[in-house]
Amino acid sequence: MSEKKESAAKKTNAKEKDETAEAVKKRIKKESKNATKAVMDAFMTPLSEGSRAPKPTQEWKDLDKKGKVNYVLGWVFLALCIVYVVLVLNAKNWFGNDNYLAAITDSTLINSDNIYFVRMLSSLYHTLFIVGIAKILIYVIRFSQRFMNRKGLTISKLVSSAIRYISILVLVFVILAVWGIDTATILASAGIVALIVGLGAQSMIADILGGLAIVFEEQFEVGDIVIVDDFRGTVYEIGLTATKIVDAAGSRKTIKNSQISTSINLSHDVSSVIVDIPVDYDTDLRKVRELVSKALPDIARQVPNLKAPITYLGVQELQDSGICLRFLTKADESDKFGVSRLLNELLFTLFKNAGIQIPYPQIVVSQRK
Repeated sequence: MSEKKESAAKKTNAKEKDETAEAVKKRIKKESKNATKAVMDAFMTPLSEGSRAPKPTQEWKDLDKKGKVNYVLGWVFLALCIVYVVLVLNAKNWFGNDNYLAAITDSTLINSDNIYFVRMLSSLYHTLFIVGIAKILIYVIRFSQRFMNRKGLTISKLVSSAIRYISILVLVFVILAVWGIDTATILASAGIVALIVGLGAQSMIADILGGLAIVFEEQFEVGDIVIVDDFRGTVYEIGLTATKIVDAAGSRKTIKNSQISTSINLSHDVSSVIVDIPVDYDTDLRKVRELVSKALPDIARQVPNLKAPITYLGVQELQDSGICLRFLTKADESDKFGVSRLLNELLFTLFKNAGIQIPYPQIVVSQRK
């Protein structure tokens, strides 16, 4: 009886061990799969294109105390501005003619006693009104950008920049008119216009024409990866007078449109991805060719975003410590460096598993008698 119990206990223990071993195998397999995926994601993360994605919007819970106070004050100020504009527009109907707000929209109600105070209120009103209209137009353009292609996105940013400049120019002339200055005379005065041009309007006009040329000649668009003055990055914005480019480190370079004489658009077509792997001089190159011809299709399936098959080009260079083998494929410029990093990893692993030595610098010391 005891022998049967011992035998049953041994079977139970063996079964538990098998189940435990199986569970361990499954866990190791799962962890290995997750680790492989993490490595793939790390290799495929582009360096220079992270700036293309929009900045994440902070939620209320993510704001610190100062951020929450500024957020609330911003909305309170906006509400007060809206209330002020509405009061001015309806002052005559709600409060009659005998008030300062009604005099803002009706110049006949202004007299010598309240003229300066009314002009200050009028300047504030027109500032809020014009800036508010400009902000609304820019917001509508930004909202519609999610439905646009790159061309539309580029033009929309140019229009937004133009709205800012035009609103400021209109605001200046409106406030001058509020304070009794004859703006028509200023516009008609050739001497003033010549003075403005002499003080820098020429460069501004050149920047505006340069920006229009960039857009309509399709030199590059928002989201393209370009090289301008040895600065490589993603086009963040094409403004009315300047273009902003963000590099891999997040540094933003602002270049006047008139100063962009030459540019290289790397996103115009798919880019070549070149990978060089050195092998030892004792390596049988026929064995290498057979190995890579069988392995490259499988490696290509492990690399996402390829635009062409991986091609083995052969011996590129006879280096000091080894033979340099070259591989070629194609990918979008935004994926170029991620593809290159992953191919380096996969080809190195392939050669290492096949027993092909990867050389390293060596020094030969000769002792002579």
